Amino acid sequence: MELDNINSLYNDILIEHYQRPFNKKIIENYNIKQEGINPSCGDELELYLKINNQKIEDLSFQGKGCSVSIASASIMCYLISTLKEYNIKDIKDLIDNIIDYIKGKIEYENIFNENFRELKQEFQDLLALKDIYKIPVRLKCALLGWITLKEILEELT
Repeated sequence: MELDNINSLYNDILIEHYQRPFNKKIIENYNIKQEGINPSCGDELELYLKINNQKIEDLSFQGKGCSVSIASASIMCYLISTLKEYNIKDIKDLIDNIIDYIKGKIEYENIFNENFRELKQEFQDLLALKDIYKIPVRLKCALLGWITLKEILEELT
């Protein structure tokens, strides 16, 4: 596949998540709510989590922001929703790696430790965020949801 076609595919993923975000709503019976704000561009979101027995049973978000922040939060909610059987500490470690990936510090293949190797194919929507670090003004937008979730999980572990 040519580079232009690959970039187009990843742009299509971002557009899809922006236009039809996954779990952009307030879930019922959430027990944690956390606000994330990007003061440099005005993006705001609230994460809603339902945590039970050190596992994330459900996750959603509400908010307003640019297409990158909404799409990234949608990707995050979609991916985390597939991890219901994993404990919070393992998910926090995975999120640390995803944040490093979005920042351009590690490659996609290195996100997945031994606990998550089987998810490499399922998490391919993250590839849409691969080069976002090259646009510094958009990096904070892409990281807003992930960093907000990391802050929640750090308080719980």
